[in-house]
Formats: sequence, C-alpha cells, structure tokens
Amino acid sequence: MRSIINDFENSTSDIKRQPLSNQQSVKSDVEFIGWQETPSGHVALYNIIKKDHPLYNSTVVEDTLRSYNLKIPQIPRNR
Repeated sequence: MRSIINDFENSTSDIKRQPLSNQQSVKSDVEFIGWQETPSGHVALYNIIKKDHPLYNSTVVEDTLRSYNLKIPQIPRNR
C-alpha cells in the first residue's frame, strides 16, 4: 500500500502546513499537497487549482504539470 507524507497542518487532520515564502504567496494554479511513498522513493503530489483547467481539482505529479506548462511551486524538502 502506498502512503502520502504531508508537510501541512490542519485542525481536522495530522497534516502540517509550512509558512509560505514571499514567492509562494503569489497566486498559483497549482498547490503542493504532500509526498507519496513509492518503492523507488518519494514523489511530490500537486493539486491543480486553476478553475478553467481541464484537470481542475486533480492530483498530479510534476511530469503532468510540465506537460500542461504549469509552473511547479516550491515545495518543502522531502523527508
């Protein structure tokens, strides 16, 4: 079974939020949601939050962001 390691904090879950840097505070079409553990390591996961995008509200990996020419946001270091 795969697991997701999150670096965010939320009152209703065990997710930990990281403070945003000045660069990250700019409105983005994508948000980092956490790390997925795979047999070969960890993969960063993102949600597409641009409302008119065909993958709106989808969770994707970096390659998908590149294929749609979406800017990859800064992410916390992999643990």
